[in-house]
Amino acid sequence: MSDQPDHAPQAPLPSLGAWVAVIGLGLGLLLLLAALLVSLRLEKALTDLVQARAVLMAQQLADAAEGGLRFGVPLADQTETPRKMDALLRNDPALRHMALLDEHGQPVRSASAPQHAGATPHPSKPAVLRLLGLQPTATADPPHKAWLSGPDMHVLMQVRDASGVPSGAVWLAYSAQEPRTALTHSLWQLGLWAVAMTAGVTLLLWALLWTVSRRTAQALATLDQRGPGQHAPPWPLLPAPQALRTLALLETELAVWAPLAPERAEREVA
Repeated sequence: MSDQPDHAPQAPLPSLGAWVAVIGLGLGLLLLLAALLVSLRLEKALTDLVQARAVLMAQQLADAAEGGLRFGVPLADQTETPRKMDALLRNDPALRHMALLDEHGQPVRSASAPQHAGATPHPSKPAVLRLLGLQPTATADPPHKAWLSGPDMHVLMQVRDASGVPSGAVWLAYSAQEPRTALTHSLWQLGLWAVAMTAGVTLLLWALLWTVSRRTAQALATLDQRGPGQHAPPWPLLPAPQALRTLALLETELAVWAPLAPERAEREVA
């Protein structure tokens, strides 16, 4: 019979490459999820920013039209409102189309940016009439509707006379193409950063695991080559079954000697 202890066969541990692949894949998925959440938040913030800018433009045009109505000048006869439209189109390249509509939903004034000159689109008549039928809000801002259609943000806003009665509406189309291009560029940079970080952390983990596995292999080899008169190294590594058997033996010995401790103490006192 052999004096060597019998060890139960153990399943082989995953290789170092498998551990690195699993950790790198998990880290990559986490970074991908984080990048997706960040992109959704950025897209929502971008939409809100473009909408706020377009509503501000519509508010400026509506204020100019309402200023003429306070002096009794109809929308079709106003001269300050067309100048305001031209100034807004000239100062903001993202502003594509603008129109001034009467109480029947018919356009009385319209203008477009030079690069988008031609037939100026207009909102549908039912949409304008629905807006004009809305009651004034509790705030000073007139009722308006804003929606995103293709690359443009559309805003339709009431125009009220001095008594607060809706007398028409203003409409504009504001381009969101440039902010979306900037967002796409930022997302590409974020993706490249995520890939670079995943690669760097994966290489670092591979180096760490390789160092640990190499030292463990050297320690196990030292234990296997130790002769009868040699002492164990200061970092003994025991297989898991042998370590469990050792702990069970110590627990059994403690259970046997624990009841004898009070008797010994009484004899010493006596």
